[in-house]
Amino acid sequence: MHQCPIYFRFDVPGALAIIDRALGDWFAEAGWEGRVPAPGERVTLDAASHAARAGRVDRGSGRRAGRITLTRGTEAGGAPERKPGPVPGGGPRTDTPADGPRTTSITYEVDRFGRHGWVLVRECSEAPPTRAPRVAAALAAELGARDGAHPLTTGVPIAQRPDVPELLDALRDPGRARPVLVVGTDHGFPVRRLADLVASLTADAETLLVARVLDAPATAQFNEAVPAALRIGPGTGAVFPPSTPAAADGPAVPEDGAPAPDPTEAGFPVHHSVIGADRLVSDEYGLRRELWHLALRYALAAALPPAVEEADAQLSSLIDRCREAPSAAEARPAPGESTTASDDSAPTPDSVPPKPGAHVAPGHTIPRTRSGGLPGGPLGSLLGDILEDVLGDRAIDTDSLESLRIVARRGLRRTREHRRDRDEIRRLRHELATAHRALDAAQRIIDDLRGTPGPAAPGPMPGTQDSAAPDTFAELLDRLDGIPHVRFTGDPQPALRLDRQSNARGYVHKTWKALLALSDYAESRTTGTGPPGVHNYLTQTPPGCRGFSVHDHAAVESDTTTRAAAFREPRVLPVPESVHPDGAIFMGGHFRVGGGSTVSPRLHYYDDTGCSGTVYVGYIGAHLPNQSTN
Repeated sequence: MHQCPIYFRFDVPGALAIIDRALGDWFAEAGWEGRVPAPGERVTLDAASHAARAGRVDRGSGRRAGRITLTRGTEAGGAPERKPGPVPGGGPRTDTPADGPRTTSITYEVDRFGRHGWVLVRECSEAPPTRAPRVAAALAAELGARDGAHPLTTGVPIAQRPDVPELLDALRDPGRARPVLVVGTDHGFPVRRLADLVASLTADAETLLVARVLDAPATAQFNEAVPAALRIGPGTGAVFPPSTPAAADGPAVPEDGAPAPDPTEAGFPVHHSVIGADRLVSDEYGLRRELWHLALRYALAAALPPAVEEADAQLSSLIDRCREAPSAAEARPAPGESTTASDDSAPTPDSVPPKPGAHVAPGHTIPRTRSGGLPGGPLGSLLGDILEDVLGDRAIDTDSLESLRIVARRGLRRTREHRRDRDEIRRLRHELATAHRALDAAQRIIDDLRGTPGPAAPGPMPGTQDSAAPDTFAELLDRLDGIPHVRFTGDPQPALRLDRQSNARGYVHKTWKALLALSDYAESRTTGTGPPGVHNYLTQTPPGCRGFSVHDHAAVESDTTTRAAAFREPRVLPVPESVHPDGAIFMGGHFRVGGGSTVSPRLHYYDDTGCSGTVYVGYIGAHLPNQSTN
């Protein structure tokens, strides 16, 4: 059985949410959307594919660990395991029935704060692997993986002079476990095209090999800092093996046949492989294969930390228990069979030994179902396994185990109900605010027809003077429907809560000004007189159009806010399904309508002027969570 192990550490907020989202994307892109098993569950995906998941919590440290195993393959004479299509990380699928069964396991551990931890991705197959699992690249990119003390960046970034010191430190890092490919250039080389070529060469070994392409100034600076034997020429690549003890015992580097690194010179590895410019361009297939096999050999030679091996073995044992139990579909009673009868228990003779993982107090008989298992099926068995790890030799009777199972299911059901009720309340609030605005508009029309002034005159239609701005957010929401080309789709409650702030009137006036600027921007896009993009419009506002301070506008969010699930999800805001089938879309563009306090209100929007000619405002309220406010 062949293996491809990938291990890395990470440090990012909301790691558990990121891992869960990556697992969901992994299953969805494989055609099994919504089939990710819960901890303690095994699911059958098709005739030859199944998945199981286990998790545990260390009561002393609060660390959370989990493992999910996905087995894919074809039965004898069966059809291919899945249809061709996109995969995590992009690119076409290459799996065929001849590949045979393949098992991918993802083991992870996160500290009690949900930030620091590690991930181990291991793929086992009967045929030799031809590339690293794509899900590993997706997890490494989302979690900000690290190799030793330095980031494990995916892809092939172009390094400039400020990046050279970090690259030199990475080459000298004793904790580095991956080889590093460095390609030099001069002013005669098209750097970006060369980076694309190197990215193609290292695509199979992504997350197992680190690659950098230096521009001309960075190449000169690199060569000045390293010993003469390690300098690289323009268009030439050098593969620097890791200097860890595990790597030193590994196989030879394929290019020069030299043994793995000897004692280092000034912290740099003495031996390295050199790839000439001619081969870099002309032998793409052969070089791609050699780089993959080189990276795989170092990954197999690297020893995992003992704590990782121990956690992986414990979770693997729980997964094995889960595999032995029937799947959720198999555990359902047959048509016509009474559910109550299937749960009835009867005393078991003393000659029947307890099922492994079941904790029974001395002198107690073991109640069993008709199928011979513990009450609760696979979930009850796995709860016993987890309790065995936690309680050790202390015993717990099966009645308590059943009670724990009931409490766990009740908590899960209430959590789902709470989320559903929260979404329903948000939807009803939005509909109520829309209905209020429609009633006010109808009342004003009736008053105009009667010739009497209405009870709440809204003032002039949005005009060119800021003096017409509303004084409260409640009034702003009532008048928002009168602003052409701008539509509010969010929850009005965060905006209404801003009326309690001491500087609420200033926030209202600035928000109103931003809305008018968005209206004029959409109008200019409709007529073709303005530039595309709100930021470009604010930078060069056409004559006669209303603008806004470009310094108080952000066209996108930061990379950390965009990638981290804890920060991204609050910014996924509602839009009509005609704009996005999910009825919601990520709104990174925003206006700063207040600052200098913990509130710092923001207005988030989505620019759909290219399709519907409308700007959708999804949020007005206090600053949404990010790395600074969290």
